[in-house]
Amino acid sequence: VICPQLPDGAWPAEGLGTLLDECLETYRIDEDRIILTGDSLGAMGAWTFAGAYPNRFAALTPVTAHGPMSLASKLTTLPIRAWHGTADEAVPMEPHVELIRKIQELGGDAEIKIIEGGTHGSVIGMNWRDPEWLEWIEKQRRQSDE
Repeated sequence: VICPQLPDGAWPAEGLGTLLDECLETYRIDEDRIILTGDSLGAMGAWTFAGAYPNRFAALTPVTAHGPMSLASKLTTLPIRAWHGTADEAVPMEPHVELIRKIQELGGDAEIKIIEGGTHGSVIGMNWRDPEWLEWIEKQRRQSDE
């Protein structure tokens, strides 16, 4: 598990790529089982990172935040399981739903779990307690380029 902290500003995809490269060189990591996730601003960073390097990951699972709609066409080969709450006042749910729908329309394997009454803070961490999500994570493997 790698949990970079953002000092300020926006997540730099290139910097995250460098961090991942350093971790892959230093530690024994199965490159076909790297799952990208993040909460809130970290989810926005995960969307950006996945869009920049979609072939580096087995799956993407952002929580309570979306990325730009322009990423949809770049993420059709990456399995995605997103989370958002209907009562999120910090980050509106609808753009997240629309991004997932667009990826689906383009043939991607993307789903969003809508938490009825879930606020921005209450949804964060729910995925880690969901047995179905954990089983899904366990099954993910990076798709071969062949």
